[in-house]
Amino acid sequence: MTCYECSEDIETSVHEYDGEPICENCWDKFCICANCAETKYVADSTTHNGDWWCEDCNNEHWYTCSGRQCGTELHEDDVLYGDDQPYCEGCYNDRYTYVECCGEAIPVDNVYYGGGDAMCEGHYNENYGNCCSCNDTFHNN
Repeated sequence: MTCYECSEDIETSVHEYDGEPICENCWDKFCICANCAETKYVADSTTHNGDWWCEDCNNEHWYTCSGRQCGTELHEDDVLYGDDQPYCEGCYNDRYTYVECCGEAIPVDNVYYGGGDAMCEGHYNENYGNCCSCNDTFHNN
């Protein structure tokens, strides 16, 4: 039997790649994907939390946080989306605020506060006004 990678003769095959035998000396060039369990070249794979991921599984299940200068690698289960961009929890919370009135998160720059509650502009304008003399906020009743 011949090793698929180095073409050296081997007596028994402990490892395989695409059904072909791999010798022990060449096995360190390969890894097993933590997601699909397929044997892949290390050079074509990535590690996350100590596990190998093949390129296809990595592209399908891992994302990079879009936060400024963050770059944290995130598994799909940990991604929060804002404006169709993936964020880690910290960057998402820096950028978005949940508003009860709409039941969704909106960019922090678009949040209005009335009575201690975060609101979208539309609900704020429905519920609050400003005095034209002193500009103090008041609740519309």
